[in-house]
Amino acid sequence: MRITPSSKTAAIAGVWTSIGMSVGDAWPGHAQSGSGLAGDLAWFSGAAVFFYLPVFFLVIGRHTYAFSRLGLLDPKERVAYGPVMKRMLVWFACAGLSTIVVSAVISFASHRAI
Repeated sequence: MRITPSSKTAAIAGVWTSIGMSVGDAWPGHAQSGSGLAGDLAWFSGAAVFFYLPVFFLVIGRHTYAFSRLGLLDPKERVAYGPVMKRMLVWFACAGLSTIVVSAVISFASHRAI
């Protein structure tokens, strides 16, 4: 299956990042890990699954080439990166909006459990 980044996949990645990172951030407060290394490894694994991989595959894309050093000054490169920047804005907006909802749910659930 070939994944092509679009605004829809960027929105899905934003919601995925929001849910995963919010729950991953709230979880260590309730569960004590055995060591600092285990906690760091869990955080890195969560960041890879919920942030780095979705952003790379669903927002930026595997076949997007890198900016040159003065890429923002070249009109051709700015036009080529327009869709990528649009997807990044969609990802950021969806992640921000869904973080508000997820944080409210987590806050309500944690106050309810006390």
